[in-house]
Amino acid sequence: MGYNFPVRKYLWIILIALFLALRLYGITNPLSEHASWRQADTASMLSNLGENFSIFPQLDYDGPPPNYAELEFPFLPLLAFPFFKLSGDLIPTARAVSIFFSLISLIFLVLLGEQRFGERAAFISGFIYALLPFNVFYNRAILPEPVLMGMSLGALYFFTIYLKRGGWKLWTLTAIFIMLSILSKPSFLFLGLLFLFFLLEEKGLKGLIDWKIWLMLFSALIPPFVYFWFSHSLAESKFLTSLISIHMLPNFLTTLSSTDFWNFLFFRLGERVLTWTGLFVFLLSLALSPFFRKPRFLFIWAISVCLFFAFSTAPVLFQHDYYQLMIVPAFALSLGWLFERASQLKIGKYQLKNVVFGLLIMVGVMVFTEGLSQTGYFWNVDPHPLKIGEKIREFTPEGSLIAIDQSNPVYLFYSQRKGFRILSPLTTELIKDLKEKGAQFLAVTSGEGMIKIPELEGIFPLVEKSPELTLFKLNGG
Repeated sequence: MGYNFPVRKYLWIILIALFLALRLYGITNPLSEHASWRQADTASMLSNLGENFSIFPQLDYDGPPPNYAELEFPFLPLLAFPFFKLSGDLIPTARAVSIFFSLISLIFLVLLGEQRFGERAAFISGFIYALLPFNVFYNRAILPEPVLMGMSLGALYFFTIYLKRGGWKLWTLTAIFIMLSILSKPSFLFLGLLFLFFLLEEKGLKGLIDWKIWLMLFSALIPPFVYFWFSHSLAESKFLTSLISIHMLPNFLTTLSSTDFWNFLFFRLGERVLTWTGLFVFLLSLALSPFFRKPRFLFIWAISVCLFFAFSTAPVLFQHDYYQLMIVPAFALSLGWLFERASQLKIGKYQLKNVVFGLLIMVGVMVFTEGLSQTGYFWNVDPHPLKIGEKIREFTPEGSLIAIDQSNPVYLFYSQRKGFRILSPLTTELIKDLKEKGAQFLAVTSGEGMIKIPELEGIFPLVEKSPELTLFKLNGG
């Protein structure tokens, strides 16, 4: 079904307005909300650009700056930087850039749905995507994921168009979006199975020997390969390499065959990501999709993402729930297709369109309200890092290197200091080692660390002691 121009225009206006209105809530929230760790990392990359501009990510911890980390290309910090210089307000600026990329993902989602299923299914998918609370929160979070979602959906859309129409313009756009997707998050590579499905669906086996497809692949892969090679050689923290080699690769097959993993994934998707109502409808649509040509790609999409989840391993998925964002577009498109298909059913001469529309409204309301009850606390702000950061700024000179007994970098971010996170039990030997590496102050904030304070008071000068923070002077400062 196609809408006439005025209806289509107004649907776009309503959809975009709803999408933006929901995501502007909490745009000024401090970083100490849900997913504060990764948000603080990304925000620190942005703030550090003012001191040492680089296309490679720089974090606040692991010693004196610059602390290069082996991570994805920092699109969000680099694009937000000029606006941050103009506004001077880091958090709303960075969140606005995230929302911009999330809006791009919405547009490409609807265009992809329109191409595969028609306008009505596409707009249903768009409204589901706009309303899902888990998606709402992360679409305005200061993370690489909004960039990934925008670029990957663009890559999928242009690739499917290119397969039908050909032409170097579409070829170039597809290659660029694939390249940007890989740079924004290498996990995009798991969607390669979906690209392969589209290729075989449209071209058959002869698509596998199409030199233009191979040229597109190499053109998209070479810039990310060069970037990650330089990032690895420059970085002090080999984050990606160690994560893949130590946690992911050795455990992939074990995780994939583990009932504990699938049990965890099922409950995570129902309890947090898609809601139980949404998960039920999603599984129903996935069960039906292999029997219909147009939605068959959604089944492949779900398989691709589940392979990525298994590769990530359950502990990583548990800690970083934003990894599960990659399932959300498939979820939204599958619901759009299912309700569009159901609206065409008849019982005798009676069309079920009105009944299905009523069910759609009910499911939409249930997903939104259920999702809010599950994820509403995501927006809650923990004041503790802000208080600790303020006290550290008060009692330490600007530019001091701080060692702090917190693993979450949000504490260093709000102290506006760089330094070291203490990830192991606090011992005198560890503190002396950090002192030799350049730490000038020790901030003790945790309950475990407070136990060591009497011992430390006999060794290091005390700067400040309060219920929230005990600060020792180690070097200079």
